[in-house]
Amino acid sequence: PNVRTGTNNSSELLAFTRALQWARNSHLTQGKAIVCRFDSAYASMIASGSWKARKHKALAAEAHAAWTDLRKHTNNQLWIRHVRGHSRHRWNNRADSLANRGRLGREEYHELPAP
Repeated sequence: PNVRTGTNNSSELLAFTRALQWARNSHLTQGKAIVCRFDSAYASMIASGSWKARKHKALAAEAHAAWTDLRKHTNNQLWIRHVRGHSRHRWNNRADSLANRGRLGREEYHELPAP
């Protein structure tokens, strides 16, 4: 409901927000430290509150609320780490694949096994 335009930045921010929300609510993450890997500096910096949004302000507020909630839920055991996009990084490739499927209108959800 907070997405007003379909830009690359809004898509990246929405995906980052949904990842934070999933991590907050999944039984797989309960009681664990969380590391969110990102290739979009825009999404991670807006969500973490390091940057202020000029556009997509409602979505930015949702992202920051998700960040704050997850950080509180993990007792400040939440970090972000940059992964260079299109670099053949395992999880970046997976995220790109899922994004392409979503762009085609396909919904897909998988819980990953614990490492």
